[in-house]
Amino acid sequence: MKITLNWLRELVEVVLSTGELCNALVMAGIEVESVEEHRPEWGAVEIAEILALASHPNADRLTLCRVRTAHDERDVVCGARNMQAGDKVALAPPGAVLPGERHIERATIRGVASEGMLCSTAELGLAEEGGDGIWILPADAPLGRPLVEYLGAEDTVLDLGVTPNRGDCLSVLGIAREVAALTGARLHARPVTVAQDETPASQLARVAVEAVDLCPRYDARVVRGVRIAPSPPWLRTRLALVGLRPINNVVDATNFIMIERGQPLHAFDRARLAQSVVTARRAGSRQHFTTLDGVTRELLPDDLVIADAEAPVALAGIMGGADSEIRPETADVLLESAYFTPETIRRTARRLAITTDSSYRFERGVDPEGTVAALDRVTELIVANAGGMVARGVLERRAPGRRAPNAIRLRSARVNALLGTRLTQSEIERPLRAVGATVTAAGKSVVRVVPPSHRFDLREEVDLVEEVARITGYDRIATTLPAMVPGGPGPGAQRTGEQLMRDVLRAAGFNEMVTLALVAPEENRTFPGLAEMGGDAVALTNPPSTDAAELRRSLLPGLLRALDENRRHGEPLVAGFSLGRVYARESERYHERESLALLLAGEWPPPAFREPARPATFFDLKGALELLLARMHLVTPRWEPAPDLAAWLHPGKAATISIEGVLCGLAGALHPDLVAARGLEVEPWMAELDLRRVVQYFPRRIIFQPLARFPAIERDVAVIADIDFQAQQVLDAITEIAHPLVEEVRVFDQYTGTPIPEGKQSIAFSLSYRAADRTLTDDEVNAVHEEIVARLLRRLPLEGRR
Repeated sequence: MKITLNWLRELVEVVLSTGELCNALVMAGIEVESVEEHRPEWGAVEIAEILALASHPNADRLTLCRVRTAHDERDVVCGARNMQAGDKVALAPPGAVLPGERHIERATIRGVASEGMLCSTAELGLAEEGGDGIWILPADAPLGRPLVEYLGAEDTVLDLGVTPNRGDCLSVLGIAREVAALTGARLHARPVTVAQDETPASQLARVAVEAVDLCPRYDARVVRGVRIAPSPPWLRTRLALVGLRPINNVVDATNFIMIERGQPLHAFDRARLAQSVVTARRAGSRQHFTTLDGVTRELLPDDLVIADAEAPVALAGIMGGADSEIRPETADVLLESAYFTPETIRRTARRLAITTDSSYRFERGVDPEGTVAALDRVTELIVANAGGMVARGVLERRAPGRRAPNAIRLRSARVNALLGTRLTQSEIERPLRAVGATVTAAGKSVVRVVPPSHRFDLREEVDLVEEVARITGYDRIATTLPAMVPGGPGPGAQRTGEQLMRDVLRAAGFNEMVTLALVAPEENRTFPGLAEMGGDAVALTNPPSTDAAELRRSLLPGLLRALDENRRHGEPLVAGFSLGRVYARESERYHERESLALLLAGEWPPPAFREPARPATFFDLKGALELLLARMHLVTPRWEPAPDLAAWLHPGKAATISIEGVLCGLAGALHPDLVAARGLEVEPWMAELDLRRVVQYFPRRIIFQPLARFPAIERDVAVIADIDFQAQQVLDAITEIAHPLVEEVRVFDQYTGTPIPEGKQSIAFSLSYRAADRTLTDDEVNAVHEEIVARLLRRLPLEGRR
C-alpha cells in the first residue's frame, strides 16, 4: 500500500524525519518496502492568468499572450489556440527547466520578445488527456503559486507492507493513528460538512439487506445533479502518486476516500438501478455477470451481490457491474458504504481470481463503525468537485443484535511475565489508550480494556500484551533470560527408540532417506501399506500436482523414487531406510502411523566393509532387520512365506514378519512387473514395519546378566526334508522342548543336489549347550542331543543324516 507524506501530515503532526518515521513504523510491525522522492524538474513553473490575446504580427499560426503573474505582466508567444482571456495557465518563466533538459530562456520569435512559455501537460510530463494544447487550470487556481505546490506533486511516497491481521492500517488514517500512538502526536480533526436539501433520501431510493450474515451493515446516500468531469488537478496527482488511475470526479472521490480512511466505497448511476433499489443478497443461482472490467464471470448461489429490483449490479465488496457504472451523462448518484464479512469476500475473490483495492481491504477487515463517516466524507468531496444536491438522511440497514467490541481482562502480572519486564500499571495503560482503547480499573493490578472498533485484531489478553510491547517499543524491552527451570519429560520411549533404530541401520550400511509425504494415487493403490491399516487414502483438496495428490499410505514409493534417482547417477548400491508417518481415512476420521521402510538393491556389501561385492539377497535384508530388532532387545521375529499378501511383493520371494504372533511387517523382492515397469536392471529387496506395533514390544526394563563362567559345547545335526519344508518348524519344535541346557539354535546350511534325492533338501542346525553352574561333559551333551534329535524325528517329517 502506498501513501504520501504530505497526505499523512494532513491527518497527523509528523515531527520525525523520513528516516526516523520509517524506522518507527518498522519497529511497530509495519514494513516500509520502499521510499520514493518525487521532485518534478519543473519546480519553477507557476500559475499565471491570461489577460489578453492578440495575433502575432509576423506569423499567422502564433498567438501573442499578455499574462499576469504574482509580480508583473509579460508577453509570451504561444503556438496553441485553446486558451482565452481569463484562463489560468502554467507559466514556465525564463530560467525554468522542463522534462528532457529543456531550458526556458527569453527569446525573440519572429521579431517579438517572449518571456517564458505556456505549458501543456505533455510538456510537463504529466499523464493527462488532452495534453497537446495549453493546460487550462481551474478558475480557482491561486495566482502566482508554484505549480508543484498547487498539485502536491512534490512529495515522498512510502510503499508499506501491512500484515494480514492489520487491515486497520490499509489507509492514511490508519497509519496516522499509528504515528500518533508511537510519537504522542495529536490527530488532526477534520470536520465534515454535508449540506442536505429537504428531499428525503428514502423517497429517491430504497436499501435492503437479505443476507445479514454476509452484510451486517449497509449505508447509502443519494446525490442529485452532479456534473461528471475530470477531477481537480491536485486530486488526480495524489491518486497517481499512490498508484491509482484517475477516472472522473465521482469515481476518483470514492478511491480517494478509500485510501484516506480505509473504507471501500462504490458509486452507482441511480438512473440505471431498476426502481432505484439496492439489495445486498446472495446470488441465489448460477448466473453470469459482467463486471466493470468487461469480463463476464459465473456467480455461484452463495456469492454476495448488490442487486437492483431485477438483477445484480455489483459483486459485493469486489467490483461493480458494467451496467450501473458512472458515465459522462450520469446526473444522480447512489453512494454505497458497507461492511461485508471478510470470509465471504475472500472466498468469492479467490474463486474468481479477482484482486481489487476494495476486496483487498474487505478481506482483511474494515471498521464496522466507520461506514457513515466515510460516506459523509466522500459526499462532501463529490459535492465540492462535481456539484449536486445531497438528499436528506442516510439510508441505513444494520443486522440486529450486533454488539460492541468485547471487553478484555488484562492482568499486569501477565504482561510482565510474558514480556520479561517490570512495567508499572500506568506504563501498561498508556500504550493501550494511545491506540484508542478504553481502559478502566477492574481490580488490583487488573484493567478492563475495550478496543476501538477499528482494531478488530485485539481479541484476547495476549493481543493486548503484544500491543503494549509494540507501542512501548521492542527495543526498549531489556534482554533477559526467561525465568524457567530447564527440564521436562525427555524425548520419550518412542523417540529414543527411533534414534536407536537410526544408529543401528546406519552402522549396518544403510543411509536414511527423507521423502515427501505426497504421492500419486496410483502409488497408493500399488503400495497400500499393511492390510490391517484399512481405510482409504487421504486426498488433497488442492493438490500441487497430479503426482502429489494424496498422502502416502506407505514409505516404499519414496524409497523407490530415491532408487531411480541414484541408479540414474550410476550408484552401484542403494541401501536406504526411511522413518516417517503414513496416513489413512475412515469416513470422517483420519489416522496416521509411524512406519519404517528399508530398500536394498545392487552390489552388497558396501565398499567400506572391504569384502568382495555380490548381488544383494533376501538374507542381507533379513540380517539387517534381525540385527535391528536384536539391538532393540526384542525377541527374535518369526518369518513366514507370504505369496499373496501384498501385490507389490514377488509371489515367490515374500515373507511376513511377526512378533509373538502379531503381524508387524512385510519383506521381500519387488514384483517383477513393477521392476520391468520402472526399467530396473537390479532386483530391489524391500521391507516395511509398522512401528506402532513393534514399539509395544520394547522392554520397559533391560535386565543385565553376568557373562557365562563355563564354556558352551556345540553339536550339529543335519536332516533331510521335503523341498518345501520350513526350517522354522525345527526351531519352533526345539523351543517347545525347552530343555534347560539348550542355549541357542541356528540354521547354518541348506543344500540340494547329489546325493540328496530329488524333491528333497538337507538342512543343518547348530545347537549350543551350556550349564550355568558347571562345565558339561561330552556324555551329558551327547545324551541330551540324541534325545532332542529323536524327538524331532518323531514329531516332524524328517530323516536323520549323518
